Order: sequence, then structure tokens, then C-alpha cells
Amino acid sequence: MDQDRCFYLDCIRERFNDEGDSLIGHYYQVLCRPDEVERYWWLKSVFEVDIHRAMVACSWNPRSKLIENHA
Repeated sequence: MDQDRCFYLDCIRERFNDEGDSLIGHYYQVLCRPDEVERYWWLKSVFEVDIHRAMVACSWNPRSKLIENHA
């Protein structure tokens, strides 16, 4: 998934470089934030009860469970 994410970010960056559209630039900046993963899961938890419960179970740090499961 990390490779897919990097590929997607590269595509967005290239499009910004080609078009110079400020909206694409802002989108890229949001996706590149170090806390983007946490922000994504926080937003998902607003709309889905199961995701909300999972976030509560990992103390609102989704990376902690990902690290435990893959260690």
C-alpha cells in the first residue's frame, strides 16, 4: 500500500508541475502531511460506527495497531 500511495502522490505532483493548478497543489500538500493517515481514519470514523470503535480501541492512533499487526 505504501508503494501505491507513493505512486499516487507522484502522479498528483506531476500533474501539478504540468498544469500549475493551485487546487492540485493544495490537494498534494494535504496528502503529503505527516498526519494524513490519522486524519483520514478520523474522518472515516465520523461516518462509520465500526471504524469509530476501531479508532477508540487503538486510542485514536491507527498506526499503533498497524505497527503491532505487522511487527
